[in-house]
Amino acid sequence: MPRISINPEGPTLQGLATLIAMIGLNIIFLIACLPVITIGPACAALFQVMLGQVDGERGYLIRGFFEAWRDCWRPALAVSLIIGAPGLLLIYSAIFWLQLTSILSAILGLLSALLAVYALLVISWGLALIARYRNSIRATLHNALILPLGQPLASLGLAVIPLVPIGLGQVWPAWFWLAATIGCSLAAYGATAICLTTFRRLEAMPLGTRATSPAPSTHPKTTDSSQL
Repeated sequence: MPRISINPEGPTLQGLATLIAMIGLNIIFLIACLPVITIGPACAALFQVMLGQVDGERGYLIRGFFEAWRDCWRPALAVSLIIGAPGLLLIYSAIFWLQLTSILSAILGLLSALLAVYALLVISWGLALIARYRNSIRATLHNALILPLGQPLASLGLAVIPLVPIGLGQVWPAWFWLAATIGCSLAAYGATAICLTTFRRLEAMPLGTRATSPAPSTHPKTTDSSQL
């Protein structure tokens, strides 16, 4: 009888192990978001874990999430509260004005909605900056406020990523089960790829050409990203 040899380092088992780890990471992330106020720190930790995956550094996904949480939770909580509170007010304002029928209310509702999207992008960029760079909260907020306007194409990609699962959920109800198992991890991977590409491009730019974009450092979690 021929002997079956299984290589634990082979691509099939490695891929299966990564898939299982991604599912576990997704579940842990959703649990970490349950208190609501911890959504920002959970997203920052997920960003930091995915930075290693996108950058080819790999590492342990689940253990890395808890390590990233300890590293990111304070600045991530501060940024998410500082920007999230007015963002929620803008969402409420948009819903309120768009329910009315006058032209003025429609204009105010559209303006509130656009500002709410901008606030969401600022939070996304801020959490990505926290995941990659060691910096003060003030400098992180400064850069996060600039990035949506200085990097419009990348920001558009970040805005589209959460809309895709929402749209899929409307036409395919089973998608929510997939999102609960691996969807958040996949979305974070895509968002991280966009952010990392932007950061690398900015890091390679001469300082004099960074008029509308922050200048992150070239090494994560070592120097600041505040110089413009």
